[in-house]
Amino acid sequence: MNRAEVVYAVSNAYRTVCRGEPVRGVQEHMEVWSLGLDSLQILEMVTCLEQALGVRIATDQLGDVVTIGDLCTVLEGAGRKGTGAEVCV
Repeated sequence: MNRAEVVYAVSNAYRTVCRGEPVRGVQEHMEVWSLGLDSLQILEMVTCLEQALGVRIATDQLGDVVTIGDLCTVLEGAGRKGTGAEVCV
């Protein structure tokens, strides 16, 4: 998967979690918390991303995620050895 596909998936997951509420565009420089989601909604968004992209993200990696770009980097690394993320089977 390339960066554009990952950013698109993040944007779709955000819309899914917001359940029809008006949403603004998701940009890589934005902090995840600036999306206005609570912690449970953020976990729901991560779960949506894992399902959509067929990956699993190690929970210890989520602590390092501050921006949407950070989240995209973690997702891009999914499946690569030593990244803490793995492809779902």
